[in-house]
Amino acid sequence: MSALNFVNVHGDPVSIAGASKKLKRPAKDPVSFHNGWRVIGIPPGAEEEARRAREAAARTARSEGLAKLPPEFDLEHWRMTFKKKPVRSKPYELESAARECKSLAEKAGWTFVEIEEKKLEIRPQ
Repeated sequence: MSALNFVNVHGDPVSIAGASKKLKRPAKDPVSFHNGWRVIGIPPGAEEEARRAREAAARTARSEGLAKLPPEFDLEHWRMTFKKKPVRSKPYELESAARECKSLAEKAGWTFVEIEEKKLEIRPQ
């Protein structure tokens, strides 16, 4: 068998020996960037929902005759372990806008509202 030879539109021979190799791009230097401010907190009604879920689990355990009931609802422990939800899905570009959103969220019933700065800092080595 003979090897296949290819030519381009001008009739010049073309080699396909290195066609399967992917070109590696040089690694870019890491860059620090700021991604805005995010307002997070506990939404209104989340505490009552957690209480109801605990009571439902206790009722189920009692009806099934389990010896060990779930622990009593501990508000402080729940607040420490609850993953705070973002008030707005997109971070704010300005810190003043995030502060305004925080005050509006607190008026709307959100609790433990805080402003979180979203940034990536690359330290030179």
